[in-house]
Amino acid sequence: EKLQKGEFKQEDINSGLFQPDFSKEWQDKKASMPYGQVPVLETEDGLKIAQTNAILRHLARKFKLYGSTDEQATEIDMLIEFESDLRERIYTMVYSNYFNGNREKLSNFVIPQGLTILEGLLKKNNG
Repeated sequence: EKLQKGEFKQEDINSGLFQPDFSKEWQDKKASMPYGQVPVLETEDGLKIAQTNAILRHLARKFKLYGSTDEQATEIDMLIEFESDLRERIYTMVYSNYFNGNREKLSNFVIPQGLTILEGLLKKNNG
């Protein structure tokens, strides 16, 4: 209901992704974000939800838009995953310009950051 009426607060954060050292604003906010990245949806009760698909599914469940049968929910899941694949292809094109096709930058930046996050989750959950 609130989402349909546009009754929600939005805060834009300039990550400065395409600036050499990112933005100061983003560096200050990053530590409070799950996985240190955006998008993040913060609910009224303070829950911070990261990852686009997790946010989409949360909103669909909350506003009863996730279907009324398992089959409908599965169709929605398929659509979300299709969109995710499409988005990934678009991001690959966009970020290839940023990294200038340099695999070294990708392997020194993207992969270590992701592994650090996963290691933290394993430790947090006694894994």
